[in-house]
Amino acid sequence: MISLFRLPLWACAALLLTVSGCVARPIVPKNTGLLRLTATIPLPHVRGRIDHLALDARGRRLFVAALGNHTVEVVDLKSRKVIHVIPHLRYPQGLAYVPDLNRLIVATAGDGKLRFYNAGTFQLLHTVNLKDDADDLRYQPGTHTVFVGYGNGAIDGVDVRNFKITCHIPVAGHPEAFEVGRTHIYVNAQQYDQVQQLNRSTQRVTATWKLHHAAGNFPLAYDAHHHRLFIGCRQPNLLLVLSSRTGREIARFKIGGTADDMYFDPANQRVYIACGAGVLEVFHENTPNSFALLAAVPTTWGGRTSLLDDTSHTLYLAIPHHGSQRSTIRVYAITH
Repeated sequence: MISLFRLPLWACAALLLTVSGCVARPIVPKNTGLLRLTATIPLPHVRGRIDHLALDARGRRLFVAALGNHTVEVVDLKSRKVIHVIPHLRYPQGLAYVPDLNRLIVATAGDGKLRFYNAGTFQLLHTVNLKDDADDLRYQPGTHTVFVGYGNGAIDGVDVRNFKITCHIPVAGHPEAFEVGRTHIYVNAQQYDQVQQLNRSTQRVTATWKLHHAAGNFPLAYDAHHHRLFIGCRQPNLLLVLSSRTGREIARFKIGGTADDMYFDPANQRVYIACGAGVLEVFHENTPNSFALLAAVPTTWGGRTSLLDDTSHTLYLAIPHHGSQRSTIRVYAITH
């Protein structure tokens, strides 16, 4: 038998977290240097909950869906200031930026609309009426398609060049986070404690996988190369790892509370999870069946929405206004 006392910390973590169904949580340093805070950008007039983010990498701008404030905030990352505000939006949730057209897409829950803006002038170009609870967005540059989850429930594809709906896939309940693969879409059907696999060609649900002893599955990330889905749950607070081919559960781990955004970083083989209880968690994919918790970085209450830029190795975390805590964007540099 191998003695854990003779192994380095990362190896102990990997051994403890490899067994399928294991929910042991190893003790790790609170800050291992994997995420280094480099900037805190104020959002001076933002109140209420903050939802998703989008990035204009070339223009060094970050777009922030200030859901409770009914605005989208445009942040200049060079000057670290808000330079524009799109007002009077009914609960903005999903955001997507289209680099080649310089367009910003905003999904609003309150009126179920998808709005297309010129991201230079912020002139409204077009509105697609989805009628109910337009939520998460995923943009696929190769097909010029933005996918939107909405209502109760469906995922539609919209051509960003002519604003035409090109596909419509009914799903079970309101779709929470989803990821778009080459042939399939994977979506959290949170109302039913399920993950659904959708076929992009046939525009049908091809598989439904019920979660076992887990619910509140909001965030989702996808490792396309190794066919792995990462599912964040809130009841209880767990990270589940599933096969994207069969839905088989490979592993589960305890995480912080109220996870809402999660990203897979293929270059570093890492999963980043933003938890509203006040922690950023980083897992490493040692192999497709073996994982290790690398860091649990303390943040602050409510910091549950984030954005990974794996090109510049940067993670952006939204912090909402709460008591004496002001709304900010925290910028973390990711180390290798």
